[in-house]
Amino acid sequence: MEKQLIEENLWSPAEGPSPAQSIVGAWRVLARLGAPGRFVGRTQDGQYEYLIVDAESGLMLASGKGESVSAAICAAALASRRRSRLPKKTGRLRS
Repeated sequence: MEKQLIEENLWSPAEGPSPAQSIVGAWRVLARLGAPGRFVGRTQDGQYEYLIVDAESGLMLASGKGESVSAAICAAALASRRRSRLPKKTGRLRS
């Protein structure tokens, strides 16, 4: 996960321990992402889940799961960053 966070400009090793293992680092990742998030809780399989939401509409933009809250935050931030780079689809769907 560290390599992906570096590639997405969400973390640098110079900032300290991996944000997936540090809640302080995970909060820094969220700050760098610039989008609000919401803690969901634990899933049925025991993982933690975190959501990234749109600040204006409150709609979910991305979610992430992990073995810890900080890992879930990082997974959600990565998913949100990837989603924001998807090409916008235009035109009508063909039936």
